[in-house]
Amino acid sequence: MPRLDTLHRLARTTAPGSFKCKTCCNQIKFSGGAIVYAARASPHRTFCPRSGHLARRWLQPPATFSLQIASRLNPSLRRCLARMSSILPYKISVLVFLENRVGEHLLILRQKAPNFGHWSPIGGKLEMTVGESPFECAARETFEETGLRIGTGDLHLFAMIAEKAYEGQSHWLMFLFRCRRQLDTLPPDISEGHFAFFSRASIDGLPIPETDRAALWPVYDRYRDRFVALRADCAPGRLVQATVEQVTPAPKPDTDPHN
Repeated sequence: MPRLDTLHRLARTTAPGSFKCKTCCNQIKFSGGAIVYAARASPHRTFCPRSGHLARRWLQPPATFSLQIASRLNPSLRRCLARMSSILPYKISVLVFLENRVGEHLLILRQKAPNFGHWSPIGGKLEMTVGESPFECAARETFEETGLRIGTGDLHLFAMIAEKAYEGQSHWLMFLFRCRRQLDTLPPDISEGHFAFFSRASIDGLPIPETDRAALWPVYDRYRDRFVALRADCAPGRLVQATVEQVTPAPKPDTDPHN
């Protein structure tokens, strides 16, 4: 049996009946379907729920998630998998703050989740399969979304924010960059959304994510020329609370570290 920390999902077949593991010929009967396991490292491999042997083939493919069926095999396994299903994924992304020659900020009205229907700076997730760095990601996303070619030397990393339970869907580690290059014109619309320039004062009146209003833009206002690391509790139903963990350069002893 694969270790619990490598399980990817619990599934059952679409129809009730008898199912047989082709490795150990162990026949399993359930009125609601058969249990199979899929390993996280290889989603196409399945395991016999009784012997734990790798099953080369099942008579019917797995389909829908069913913890109820799991409890018929092993109640403790059901509890373990229920806990695993509540664990949120951790994602890494960048945001790039771009301005035009008069100091207005480039924002995109997102047409896809997360932040659908809200204005936010450009950015995206790191391509972790190729080992992309946050600086490389910021340069790539800037070109892909605006057409502006920049190098890592054009970027100033001013914040790193760990957002816990954002929208109740995932945790995010975000790297916030300020681009030293200015945009001359408004980029054309893309599939992710459409662009507009806004003054800093007008942004507070836009539909923006609550976490941006409570944490991201205040961080930009205070630390855009320095560096700050902080964490924010973004769980749904709670007020967003941000905690500063480090500021570079460090504030003087007689000054407020949040200013």
